[in-house]
Amino acid sequence: MSEVCARLAAYGLRIDAAGLPERPDAEVAVLLSQRADSMWPWLDRTNEVPPGHVLAAAQVLGRSPHEMVDHLERLGFAPPTVWPEDTDPSESALLIEARHGTLSPNEPVPYAHVFDAARHQNWSLEQTADRLRAYGFGLRLRPPRHFDALDEQLLRRDGPLVWFGVTTADPMPFAHVVAAARNLLEPHSVLVKRLVGYGIKVSCPDLPEGLSFTSAVELLRITEDSDLLLTIDCDIDLHVLIEKAEVMNVPIAQVARWLQNLGLTVPDLTETLQDALERVPRSLSTGCPTPADG
Repeated sequence: MSEVCARLAAYGLRIDAAGLPERPDAEVAVLLSQRADSMWPWLDRTNEVPPGHVLAAAQVLGRSPHEMVDHLERLGFAPPTVWPEDTDPSESALLIEARHGTLSPNEPVPYAHVFDAARHQNWSLEQTADRLRAYGFGLRLRPPRHFDALDEQLLRRDGPLVWFGVTTADPMPFAHVVAAARNLLEPHSVLVKRLVGYGIKVSCPDLPEGLSFTSAVELLRITEDSDLLLTIDCDIDLHVLIEKAEVMNVPIAQVARWLQNLGLTVPDLTETLQDALERVPRSLSTGCPTPADG
């Protein structure tokens, strides 16, 4: 280790090898690699080690999670602040998301992952949410212990209520509630009340002023003849706003306000229009006299 550090320092690099052994073994390489595979990228000493990394390393090395925590501390890394006593390496899938890797308790968790983890672990949604909280994740979701028919529909990964694009830090977009209410033939107020009962905030308590339920469905159609509705994952640009304004026969600004109130991301109209105008080509010669030509 000292030879490698000296060579790197000679190249002008700053080295932080505090706590590392002179001759790191294979276990150290696994423990300090973010994917527990002895390869780059490596853990950052300035950040707390995510609990999922500890469990993944324990699985790879055939050691207990508590041994991994002790080893990390000896190496000068901060282990997870919240650490349940009954940890099990088989729970690593609960703490590692397919696309984004190891989850951090300091960052939001996609709700789609919560549903996926419940299915992978063969747990109830309530047990999955409780277990994530035990690892320090802030989940407001508190599903009922016993589901009725409406719970079964709303608390499904691929159900009529769209959870994709929504994280534990987000309110449920009212646009998603509108779509679910249409598909379930339930009043949107009933769905809002049920979501609040689960601990889930909704982006607004009711439809925006001046917008009926039927009009909201028309506003949210991806295209005029489509049965699919806009969601938080959809890209809403100036072209979409203009089309919606024509369909609804209202100003573009009104469309933007309605969509924002429904919990969707809408571009700033002033900036968008200025950007569009800047990209309009200017003719080099219009053939028209300038004021100076009089």
